Amino acid sequence: MSHETLLKCRFSDSGRGFGFAVITEGDGVGSEDLYIAPEDTRGAMTDDIVLVHRFRRGEAGYTRGNEGEVTKILERANTEIVGTFTMHGALGTVRPDNDKLHALVHVSGADIGEARTGDKVAVRIHSFPNRRRGDDVFVLAGCVTAVFGKAETREANYAAILHKNGIPTEFPDEVIWEAEDSAARRIDPAGRTDFCDLPTLTIDGADAKDLDDAISLEKTADGWRLYVHIADVSHYVPEGGSIDREAYKRGTSVYFVDKVVPMLPVALSNGACSLNGGEVRYALTAIIDLDREGNPTAYDFKKSVIRSDVRGVYSEVNDIFENGHESPYAQKYAGVLPMLTDMHELYGILKTAADKRGQLSLESVEAKFILDEKGIPTDIVARTRGIGEMMIEQFMLAANVAAATFLSSRSQPCLYRIHPDPMPDKMRSFAIFAHNMGLDASGIGEGVSPRRLSEVLAEAEEKHIAECVSGVMLRSLSKAKYSENAAPHYGLALKLYAHFTSPIRRYPDLFVHRAITSVLTGSRRPAHPAESARVSSEAELRAVTAERGIEDLYMAQYASFHIGEEYAAEITSVCSFGVFARTDKLFEGLIPIEALFGRGARPDFDEDAHTLRGRVGGEIRSYRLGDRITVRVENADVPAGQIDFSLAGEEIPAAQPRTVRPEKPYGKGGKNFGKGKSFGGKHGKNGKSAKHATSGKAGGRHTSKSHGGKKHGGRHASKGGKYTRRG
Repeated sequence: MSHETLLKCRFSDSGRGFGFAVITEGDGVGSEDLYIAPEDTRGAMTDDIVLVHRFRRGEAGYTRGNEGEVTKILERANTEIVGTFTMHGALGTVRPDNDKLHALVHVSGADIGEARTGDKVAVRIHSFPNRRRGDDVFVLAGCVTAVFGKAETREANYAAILHKNGIPTEFPDEVIWEAEDSAARRIDPAGRTDFCDLPTLTIDGADAKDLDDAISLEKTADGWRLYVHIADVSHYVPEGGSIDREAYKRGTSVYFVDKVVPMLPVALSNGACSLNGGEVRYALTAIIDLDREGNPTAYDFKKSVIRSDVRGVYSEVNDIFENGHESPYAQKYAGVLPMLTDMHELYGILKTAADKRGQLSLESVEAKFILDEKGIPTDIVARTRGIGEMMIEQFMLAANVAAATFLSSRSQPCLYRIHPDPMPDKMRSFAIFAHNMGLDASGIGEGVSPRRLSEVLAEAEEKHIAECVSGVMLRSLSKAKYSENAAPHYGLALKLYAHFTSPIRRYPDLFVHRAITSVLTGSRRPAHPAESARVSSEAELRAVTAERGIEDLYMAQYASFHIGEEYAAEITSVCSFGVFARTDKLFEGLIPIEALFGRGARPDFDEDAHTLRGRVGGEIRSYRLGDRITVRVENADVPAGQIDFSLAGEEIPAAQPRTVRPEKPYGKGGKNFGKGKSFGGKHGKNGKSAKHATSGKAGGRHTSKSHGGKKHGGRHASKGGKYTRRG
């Protein structure tokens, strides 16, 4: 067997014995899926990292193209599984929540622990089979490591999602003690620049607790001087201490529907490091000089002390921008009202400059849950953003660019936020989609500029299809990440970029603060930038996955109260196994193929055109991304976070299955074929469905919060792929 045909891949199980392998290293990464026949899987399970031999034409095993066999399992992905426990005599079984695993876990004797029938549990696997039990499931063996409570409860599923994603909810005692001791120390302004007399305000959401940035602005003879004051977390969290080790492990704060899991203990995140109005605080201040067109002309950084004059709230500031002195909030902001007027003017200049260079601003809708006193979702509404939110985003973006430029020009270590150019094949597919949507797709291909994509978004906005087009564009882009090496940020159309503005909730920002402090004070440089970049990127992915899981949980719980009800909806993703649709109430579900075309139907799936087309009776029907339909809620599986729809007002007759085997049974759609889930092809990663696509494409339903610089009253920044969300 030639080594040239051995490929490192991620395996995905179809649930029908066969599977697919997505190339993860070397030539062809992400470009194709290899079909793996049942006899060639070697016991691999979904998300396992495997070594695959790709069949060549004429070789035994080759039948029609992209096919291979697993030769070795390099890394088991599912060493711990979360599921529901059932007792059968002296033997317990755990059925995984992840139905793509197609497995049962046997637990016996002392390995059962405190688990009881109906409990949600975590089980550590100590025995993997090399084949299925018949054609049904893998039978594994393991021991219960955690019991979360009854599987039907939201609390148990909430805890299980946090556990599964490695999100710790408690701080070690030594970390809490160190934080409280550090926070209690008296403010000493010696050796710092005193900005307490400079008009300053914070602007955040009404429910924000960790206020880590404040703004001052002065008009100058040549333009503007912008001060971005960021809480000096590095003063309270020395490198290598117990707080630092815990923050490094967590990597980021995680924002859920009704709670926050902070990166730092509350004594710091909501206390000493929060820039509360009227209180003197340590800060690291970026001073940015801009000309009249908003172009930066000089940067400087100061270790400082500040005092915020006003605790601003987005909704109030937006009201002032709309109503001026007539606003009911004018008195509260009287001392900074002239500065707010100047800030509004500067925002317009910066926004114009961002649009000119081609910064992507992708349309999306972010859901906000309305909860009752018991935490039950009673409504879902769209979050809104006004001038205040977008203004602060531009100011934070300017500070992040300043930090990256400051460190790069001095050859200092930095964790840059980089966003690679999109892969050519993804852009070619997007061009086909854009053309099919009636948009000008000229110039979209290898080397396409952000400005050209922005033009497509503008055209889509004019045709009222911006959100649909934004979603596909987002899945066509690469994924942003942290790197110790300077490189451009494609989505922001910037040559250098770093995260500086949220050290309370992101470890990379804390690293950047230490690097800047090293320049200013001559202190030791922060260590291990490459490892810090890798760990921070992984932590971000864990957080995003957990946040999505919790949101799905609440979506399904809301839908469970509305079974049988009908809603106007829009198709948000088209797969070989059906379509996902989002209702105007913002919850999303799957309409499987049989509900569209009848049982046994095999419609044609055009992956590039995002279309399913097939026959219903004597009629040809097609369903395309962005189509408006009416759906009926059929089922809501709260523990799994899944919702099932049908077409409202229709009874679809059973279809006759095809008698001729298609040329490529797994074809373009096969890699996404399964029980309401995709298996790691273009529409998903790690087996998640298309609505959650992240596979190096910057997100599906919403991207990671990584492009943003801070949350703004919502769960986190940059939901929905908004590259403008605070950088």
